[in-house]
Amino acid sequence: MQTALESVRSKANKSDVEFYYEKLNLFSNYEFLYYNGDAALFEGIVEEVLKDSKGTPFEDLVKFNIANLVNKQILYYLAIKKDLFGPEKRHLNSQDRRQLEKAMQFLEDSIIPQSVAFAHVRYAMDMLKNYGDVYRTIQQEEDWITGKIGETLHKIASS
Repeated sequence: MQTALESVRSKANKSDVEFYYEKLNLFSNYEFLYYNGDAALFEGIVEEVLKDSKGTPFEDLVKFNIANLVNKQILYYLAIKKDLFGPEKRHLNSQDRRQLEKAMQFLEDSIIPQSVAFAHVRYAMDMLKNYGDVYRTIQQEEDWITGKIGETLHKIASS
């Protein structure tokens, strides 16, 4: 991430930052999500941002964000599997169990065939923030990464 941010610092300007937020940010790619809505597949948005970032100061940062998002999905997926089926499986009420099973299915479909609607992936990850320390730790790491990227882009945009 540090290398990608250094590259952005040295090459990007204010209009580049606006372009990043409009088209390259995985969670706020407004144009792609607007036209494809809830039907936008994870693989589709990844292909779109990779194509749009090619040759821009953000190319490495976009690749990092994609790898980080897939990593986060895998971590959430493994944490759910452990909570539902591991040797020390958590005692969950039936509603929580159904929620975790639903989130696990969305994440599994996103990781393996990559054919789940991106809205479902975002829903699953947002919902999991409330299910325990492991999930909160994953989210805290993501918040830290997002904060570092945001700080860098804010400095560029305000210069």
